[in-house]
Amino acid sequence: MHRQNALLSTGFDTNPLRHSTSICNAKNKDKAMNKIEDSPVKQEKIMLPFKVQQLLDIIIDKRGLGIEDALEYLYSSELYRKLSSEPYLWRLSTNNLYDLLKNEKRKKKHSQNNSQPILLFIAFCIENYREHRNISADEVLYLFKKYGVINYLMLGFDLLHTQGKEYIMSDIDRYIKNRK
Repeated sequence: MHRQNALLSTGFDTNPLRHSTSICNAKNKDKAMNKIEDSPVKQEKIMLPFKVQQLLDIIIDKRGLGIEDALEYLYSSELYRKLSSEPYLWRLSTNNLYDLLKNEKRKKKHSQNNSQPILLFIAFCIENYREHRNISADEVLYLFKKYGVINYLMLGFDLLHTQGKEYIMSDIDRYIKNRK
């Protein structure tokens, strides 16, 4: 309290929310601040980055992922979409949020494991694209992840797997070119 009073006496504002209002009258400014601080939507916007950071810490720790992979793991999830749009979710503990995320990923993985023909097709595409472009499999995987090719192949499996190798390689080239 003494530190805050000392900072205030030097003109330093310890509450970043105060910068969001331009009301000159101190009495009206305090009323406005109370409305902002009490608003669940505003609280969510303030709390969301902290929850995300805590959740990323748990993902990195428990999944053994690097920062970029942890970011992808979280931001590609349905839980994150819900977390940013449904205010009640951010009030759950970080461990509960992690459990929800883990269950979501487990269900998604389970549904993908039941698709052996799609996995075979994706492996076929990676191997043939590697040969087609004369690059390493790591480079192919990097390109496929960067431009969303794997998702494209999964969504277009029913049509694409019936085509010839040249057509598929040409289609992947076109897809990547259009995404650049």
